[in-house]
Amino acid sequence: MCHDDTVADFGGNDGFASYNFYVVHKIKPLVIDCEPHRLEYADKAYGLSTYQTFIERMPQLANKGISWGFCSHTLEHTRDTSAALREMSRIIKYGCYFIVPLERLSHGRRNHAHAISVTQPRQWKRLLTDNGWRVEKCEKFGDHEAHLYAEPR
Repeated sequence: MCHDDTVADFGGNDGFASYNFYVVHKIKPLVIDCEPHRLEYADKAYGLSTYQTFIERMPQLANKGISWGFCSHTLEHTRDTSAALREMSRIIKYGCYFIVPLERLSHGRRNHAHAISVTQPRQWKRLLTDNGWRVEKCEKFGDHEAHLYAEPR
């Protein structure tokens, strides 16, 4: 990354992860989230730029207008995961780091906050591949999480 690169935190919540990214890399990410109170906190507590929207549709962000992105424990909450991935692929220029849950189907069915339930990293990889991404790295991290790095096609 270069000092003039732009970074987005998709589903950035209250900006905590974005702020920690800034502390390490000295680049302030754009925090993207649908919840206005969380974004207000990100702005006031950390001085981060914010964009209130659902990641399935981000019309104000230009094609390839963001250099890099990260998305941690957000995709499983999207109303249309495929649309979210396609939209992120449209916006990201170089690559995005995804941290996603792996959960038993029985748990996923009981967790009403999750729109989808994925049990294996290869299922996440396939979902990304089918929606505009070339997955460069995909690995299981512990029993309940997968980490993927992907580049838009």
